[in-house]
Amino acid sequence: RTVTRAELRRLDELFCLEIEADAFLWRMVRSIVGELVEIGRGRREPGRIAQALADRTRDRRSVCAPAHGLFLVRVGYPDGYPAGEDMGGPGSELTSLLRQN
Repeated sequence: RTVTRAELRRLDELFCLEIEADAFLWRMVRSIVGELVEIGRGRREPGRIAQALADRTRDRRSVCAPAHGLFLVRVGYPDGYPAGEDMGGPGSELTSLLRQN
């Protein structure tokens, strides 16, 4: 799976991490978020993620963020498939907020 874009922004008291990829593995985004939170809290070394990517491994000790607060905003398809659309649901408000900033 290839991450094509990752952007972390702060919106007042919230942090917003947008990740785009050609596909996602099970709990991939939750693992990335969990590790970033642990690094931010000083509990993990920042180089840990780069090393895991270079080794192409997933550490079983990695922290998985809880699902609440994480939203699927859009599903995109290659040309010839239906256009990606806003999924509605709880992520829609976040999408609107992100487009304003």
